[in-house]
Formats: sequence, structure tokens, C-alpha cells
Amino acid sequence: MDDDGESVLMRKISDFNPASHEDVSVTGNGRRIPNGVGTVGSLDGNGSRNPAFRPGFATTHNSNGNVEPQDCIPSERQSESERRDLKSTGLLKNGRRKKSRDVRDVPSKVQTGSTSQYKSRWPLSSSLIPSRPSRTNPRRFSPERKMDRRVRPASAKVTRGGGSKEDAMKGQRLRPKSAVSEKKSKEPDESGDFFQVRSSMMFDGSINRSSTTGPLTLQLISDSPRERRTLSIWQLLPDEILLTIFSHLKPSDLLACSLTCQGFYRVAMDESLWKVIRLEKKLLTDFYLTQIGLKHPSRVIFSQCQGKTVTENGLRNLFRTCVDSLQELNFSGCTGEMFSGDSVLLHASRCYNLSSIDASWCNVTDNGLNAVTGGANRLSSVCLNGCQSVTDTGLRSLVERHGSSLIEFEVFGCIDLSPLTLTRIGDVCKNLHSLNIGQCYKVTFESLFEVIPKLKALRHLDVRGCKQGLPVGCGHVNSAGYFIHKVTSQVTMYTLGLSSVCLNGCQSVTDTGLRSLVERHGSSLIEFEVFGCIDLSPLTLTRIGDVCKNLHSLNIGQCYKVTFESLFEVIPKLKALRHLDVRGCKQMRDDCVRRIAKCCKRLETLVMANCNLISNVSMVDIAANLKTIRSLDVSGCKKITNEGVRSVAMCCIRLEAFNLSSTSIDRKSISTLASYCSQNLRDLKLNCCKDITEASIVKLLKHCRSLETLHLYGVKGLRNLGLLKLQYPCLMYE
Repeated sequence: MDDDGESVLMRKISDFNPASHEDVSVTGNGRRIPNGVGTVGSLDGNGSRNPAFRPGFATTHNSNGNVEPQDCIPSERQSESERRDLKSTGLLKNGRRKKSRDVRDVPSKVQTGSTSQYKSRWPLSSSLIPSRPSRTNPRRFSPERKMDRRVRPASAKVTRGGGSKEDAMKGQRLRPKSAVSEKKSKEPDESGDFFQVRSSMMFDGSINRSSTTGPLTLQLISDSPRERRTLSIWQLLPDEILLTIFSHLKPSDLLACSLTCQGFYRVAMDESLWKVIRLEKKLLTDFYLTQIGLKHPSRVIFSQCQGKTVTENGLRNLFRTCVDSLQELNFSGCTGEMFSGDSVLLHASRCYNLSSIDASWCNVTDNGLNAVTGGANRLSSVCLNGCQSVTDTGLRSLVERHGSSLIEFEVFGCIDLSPLTLTRIGDVCKNLHSLNIGQCYKVTFESLFEVIPKLKALRHLDVRGCKQGLPVGCGHVNSAGYFIHKVTSQVTMYTLGLSSVCLNGCQSVTDTGLRSLVERHGSSLIEFEVFGCIDLSPLTLTRIGDVCKNLHSLNIGQCYKVTFESLFEVIPKLKALRHLDVRGCKQMRDDCVRRIAKCCKRLETLVMANCNLISNVSMVDIAANLKTIRSLDVSGCKKITNEGVRSVAMCCIRLEAFNLSSTSIDRKSISTLASYCSQNLRDLKLNCCKDITEASIVKLLKHCRSLETLHLYGVKGLRNLGLLKLQYPCLMYE
């Protein structure tokens, strides 16, 4: 380009008004970057940075179409005020720009063939170059790197401070300390790394206020009411996460968490965590009942609780505050003058949303039953086991009003249940899944024959203790056996898929009836209890192992015909077994226990009472293979000594119930249990263990804080049992 062309181009550039253009460069991928930040210039389509248009500087276009700077000569059209400003700052001398250590000169263009090259790069921003740049790296200032400049990525690391010669040789762009301090005080890093969390500051669960944290964390910490130097990370969790964590805790643990701080107390007292309140073997008062009612629970379970001091005010406060929320009430086995069956049911009758009631083993009469029957809109579960005062009239009124919604109906021991009421159950209760009519002596086989074909949805049936024979003159000698056999045939024929069958104590059930039941419902059976069915043969037991693959509970206690070989064959096939009861099996040996421990890994309850052939070898096998067992009963096994108890106590840390009655243990076993089972042990039976001392019992009570029931019948070494009862009032001695 000739001189005239260059002068025209310079005049056009000098007329450029920067205020009318946005000082922003756009890359090829659409990213917007402000000019003058990092490096000076604009970006072409490939993302390369070209020198920016600046007033007073001449530029040309090379053969590739990119803009290149000319000599830094001020424009002729610059005003005199601008020239005076440049001269006052010392940057203008003799019409040319003065050299500076902070800004690199851009020399004249050197023509090499058809391309334009420069001896140095265009001046960078003063915030990205040191005050004294290092010249030791020749490649950094080579002409080849001049045209290959790129935008520094957001992940590029920038060394804070002056730096060293080694850093400069590596090609790192350093900053002066003044720029770093200014950037900390004004705005986040230009590279985009504005939020940085150091993991080393959070390994102990706390955050140091003096550490480098992002704006969000700083805001959360600043909003905290605490003024200490450190802040627990738990206090930064949202309430929703804390509610989820607290929902897995027991009420006692939840109360302990509420005493930690005000934040935990506020979350722990949320009503959603108290929808289910379960208390077992506790001493209740009016204050406790009032506080329970204020939580508006949907399920309240008082199992074997004592309410000696409970009055009508406590019951009124409980059911008045949760009249809309209460859906399930269970107070089975509770005792007290006012905390009895009728008193509780009369106050609970105002809860119209009540759907499940369990008043087993309480003094319930027709008055309380009629009150809750008329007050509830829809009852689906009623358990009145052991309530002998309930008449047939009260049961019939319950069936007539809520029969269509009943799913579970248990009246074990209600001796006044008549065949007419049982027949009415078959007519109305079409959706009944569970029926317990054990020890209802008035039930006849004709009524059972009539009602069972109508209960097609039946899953659980309990007819233990039904001894009603056939009418006189029927011609059968063994009327009870014929009765049970026929009932079993009816159940097998008309029910679709039984999952639970309980025939404990039915000694007249024959092996043929049990086998037909297993053949038809074996694939759906989950619970099978035939305790005391002495006619159970080894062949039927083997068939149980072949068919009942989903069996979880098996009770074959006191089935004297069961042999060691049949047990050894059937156990490996029942891999899903959870509960096993083989008490009284005289042929139970250590080899069979070893097979049980190795094959049934999910076993939680094992009862081997009065199996005289079991020794410490079985205890060692249980400790080695069944570490998750929760209940173990070896009462009456005389060969069990301290060594076997020690092996179980050291390995089975989840053990909750342990029956060691009538075994050969002494004080050493009690000390071992106090040392290794102090966390989860709740029920311990030591009846007729003569060598137990009072000091070992005291040590056990001090260490086992979770212990609720201790059986010490027949232990003669205790002299101050009354003092122990006063010191540990919550513990029940039986």
C-alpha cells in the first residue's frame, strides 16, 4: 500500500469513535469477553486475539485479512488537549510514544515474503504482566508465538504474587501483588473460578471462618447466630435433610438429639417425626399421655405398660388432642385401675378415624366394645385375644357393623363365641385375611365347614386348641382327630393361597392332613407352626423343604417323630428361613446346628430349648456363622458352659434376647455379657442358674443400659434383690 493509501487509512481510523461501539469481543463459539481484560484486542472467527482498534493508532490488514498495528504514531487529528495529557504523563516524546517497562513497544512491520511478522507481541494489560518481565525464555518472545495467541481458559492457573524466574521460564503469566490484593477486594477472579472450597478445611466436620470460602458459604456462616470461630457443618444442613435423618431414630434417641441445641430441638419436635409412638413396658403417667397427645400421632402403641397413676384427665387429654389424627391404638397387656380395657375404649370412641384396635389381654367387656364400635367409622383390624368377658352379642354387633371392612379379626380365648356368630363372619367378612379363633370351645366343625368356603381371601388361620368333637352317634372313635382333619381338608380345598398356618397344640392333626396342606399351599407359605403336632413324620418334613421355598418361620417343637436325618436334609433347602423353633427335639445334635448356621445365613431367631445333645461346639458355630442373630434360646441344655457363652457374646453383638435358664454357667458368663452385649441386650433369662453371684448381676445392670427384662427365678445367690429393684425401677424382674 502506497503512502497516500496509508494516510487515508490513518484518517479513517482517527475518526473512529469508541463510545459508539461496545467494548466487547465475541469468540467463534459465541462467548463474550470484554476488551482490555487479560489481553488487548478482539477475537477472530478461530478464537485468535487480534489487536483492537484504539484511537490514535494505525492498523493495516495482512494477506490473511487480520488487522495488524502500525507504528504507534498519534493521529494528526488529535486535539491539543490529548497531546498535552500524553506529554504530561511522559508517554509522548517528539511525536512518538515513549518506551515503558510495563508496556512493550510494537516496532514497525517487517515484511517477510507475503506475511507480516513482529519482533514482539502487542502490549498486554498491566494487570496480567509483572512489573519486570523475565527475558530468559527466548521462546516466549519469539515471532512464531506472536500470531498464535489464544484466550486464556477459565481453568488456567495464575500464580499470585511476583513469581520467580522458573515460573517465567514455564510460560506462566504472573501478576503483581498489588493486582492480586486489588482483585480480592473488588471482584472475583476473571477466569471464572470465583468459588473455591478447600477439602482440607472440612475433614473434621467444621468450617474455619478464616479459610478461603465462596460467597454462598460465607453468607450461610454470616447468617448463623453463633459467634464462635468454628461452625459445625450440621448447622448448614436444610431441615428436610435433618428430618430424613431423624426419622430413622428411636424416640429415646430423638429426645437425646433434641437436647443438643435449639436447632436440633426445633427439628426433633416436628410432628412428622412423632406419627408413630411406641412404648413397651414403661410406667405411664398423666403428664406423659398429655405430651403424647400434643404430638398428634396417627399410631399409638402401649405394649405391656403400667398405668397405676393414670387418671381420667390423662386419658381425656390424650384422646381429645388427637381426635382427628389417631388411626391405630394398641394397648395390649397394659395394667392399671383406670388404664384398663373399658376406660381406654370409652375415651377412644371419640376418635372417628380409628381403624385398628388391639386390646388383647385387657379387661374388655361389651360396654367398651360397643362404644368404640359405634364411634369409629371404619374398623379394619380388631384384636381381642384373651378377653373372656366379651360376649357373643358384642362380637356379633361388631361383625354386623364393620364386617365388610374387616381384614384382621382375632378373638383367641373368647370362649363365648358361638357357631352362629362364626357363620355370620363368613357371610359378611368377604375381605378377611387373618382369622384367629383358637380356644373358642363352642365352635363346631359344622360351622367351620360352612364358613371356610366363603373366606376365599383368607391368608392366616389359627385354630389352636379347638377340641370340640363331633355330635354323639356320629360313629367316629377319634372325633377330635376327625374334626381337625376335616377342617384342614376344607382349608386346603377352598382357600386360594395360605401364607400363614398356626396349629400349635393340635395333637390330633394327622400327618395326612398336614401333607395335603403343604402340597396345595407350600409355594405361598411364609409361616408354618405345628408345635406339638406329634404325628408330623420325617417324610412330611422333607416335603416341606421341597415345596416351601419362601418359608420364613418354621416351628416344629416337640414333634417327636422328627429325626436327625430329616432335619439334616431339609435345612439346606430353606435358605430364606428367619425363625426356627426345634425345642424338645431329642435328636438335635451339634452337626445339625452347624448345618443350620452355615445354610441359613438370614436366621434371626433360633430356639433349641431342652435339646440335651447340644454342647459348646454348637455355640461356637453359631458365633462364627450367625453374627446377625437377635434371639437365642438354649435353656435346659446342660452342656452349655462359660466357653460357649463367651464365644456368642464376643461375636453376636446384635443379640437382643438370650435365654440361658438351667444351663451350666456361672458369674463369668454374666461378666462377659456385661462387657460385650451392653449395647443391644434387652431380655435375659437366668432362671435356675445356681452359680450366679450378686456382684455379677450388679455389673450387668450397670453396663447393660438397654436391659428391660431380667429373669432371676431360682437364683439363690441374691440377697439384696429389693435394693436392686429400688435402684433400677424401670427393670422388670421375673
